[in-house]
Amino acid sequence: MAGFVTCDPSVRAIYSQANIDLLDTSGNSYIQIFNVSAVLLGTVTFGNPFGTVSGAANEIAGASGLPKSGTGVANGVADNYKHFTGSGILRFSGSVALSGSSPVILDNLNISIAATITVNTCQYVSPV
Repeated sequence: MAGFVTCDPSVRAIYSQANIDLLDTSGNSYIQIFNVSAVLLGTVTFGNPFGTVSGAANEIAGASGLPKSGTGVANGVADNYKHFTGSGILRFSGSVALSGSSPVILDNLNISIAATITVNTCQYVSPV
C-alpha cells in the first residue's frame, strides 16, 4: 500500500529554499505568459533573490517585491506561464489565474500589446 509522507516545517523550509535557489542561479528570473495556443503574450521579471520562505509550515517559496509588471507583446487571454532562470533555464510552469490556488495570479487575463501585465502573486508550495 502506498503511503503519504509529510515533513517537519524545518524540512519544508529546505525544500522551499531549494525552489528559490533554483530560480536564483544566474541573474533575475522571469516568467513568460502564454495563451492556450502557446503564443507569448508578455514577460515579467523578478528580482534576485527571487523571494523568501514563508507559511505556517515553511511551505511557500514566494516572490518578493510584488506586484511586478511587464508589457504585453501580443493580444490574447492568458492561460499559462513558464518560469525561467536569468540564463533561460525552464524551472516551473503551470496555469495562471485571477485568484485561487494557481502559483501565478495576474490582475487581468486579457493581455494587449503595450499594455501592462501585473503579477500579484508568484509562489510555489512545497509538495511535502
